[in-house]
Amino acid sequence: MSSSGSSNSRSSSSSRPPRGGSKPGASSSRPQRGGKGRSSAPGRPSGTGKPQSRDSRPDRGTRPPAASRAPAKDPVSPEDFRDGLGDIDVRVLPRDVVADLEILSAGTRARVERWLAATRLSLEEDPEQAYEYAKEAGRIGGRSSVVREAVGIAAYHAGHFGEARKELQAARRIGGRDDLIPLLADCERAMGNPRKAVELANTPQAKSLRGETQAELLLVTAGARLDLDQTNAAVGLLRGPCSNTPANAPWAARIYYGYAEALLANGDADDARDWFLKAASADSQGTTDASDRIAELDADEDLNH
Repeated sequence: MSSSGSSNSRSSSSSRPPRGGSKPGASSSRPQRGGKGRSSAPGRPSGTGKPQSRDSRPDRGTRPPAASRAPAKDPVSPEDFRDGLGDIDVRVLPRDVVADLEILSAGTRARVERWLAATRLSLEEDPEQAYEYAKEAGRIGGRSSVVREAVGIAAYHAGHFGEARKELQAARRIGGRDDLIPLLADCERAMGNPRKAVELANTPQAKSLRGETQAELLLVTAGARLDLDQTNAAVGLLRGPCSNTPANAPWAARIYYGYAEALLANGDADDARDWFLKAASADSQGTTDASDRIAELDADEDLNH
């Protein structure tokens, strides 16, 4: 298992949704403002499609890297399984996920890999179906932390936030996974509990997070502050981290975008536009709609003159 400060490299179930947006859980296919997936950042929902996931620890659940290839295995015919999945390529599962499944017996592991691969392959287009696949993996291999995480991530994408929280808590308990805290906090937001999200972000375990996982938690917490109409607090929370985040950091576009949303909510449209510009410049992967937000602000400015 990678530590909480590691790069968010694995996703047992999905392609991680890039995050952004205001209220988590606005829709089951929720890219939000600032991203095409999970709504961990301050902002407003926009569009459809897949989040977070990302998205990857928390990347793990929401925008995963390209799938790593598992070690070559002896070919197994789909007819050897009676799961109705047909020909499923389990090589879409990252190596570290496959390694974590070694605690299961060989037969159980083979079955679980198929359900997890089916989950990963369907998450983007049909999150509800992916959730059904993940639940079957959980029924068979629920003592594995990556399996419980996969169920939680799939539930998150499908908008079942209570189930997502329960499964992610189990994954954290089994595997000692503090890097799941941002996703857990975002589930609290989605369930209408922004104060619980803030409380979770203030725990010693949350404060020990580093790198992209830390940035994810900052975005979730700022969003929770906006949910509570604490706009000054949201701005203050992101001001320092944004200033200290270089434009080439993987999370730069999203945290700049989140800061711009907080500034806008706090009534500072001019500074918000500057940070949307920075977000657009840093967004080489097209994970935010920063350019659209700039156009909206400019159109509003023209109407007011």
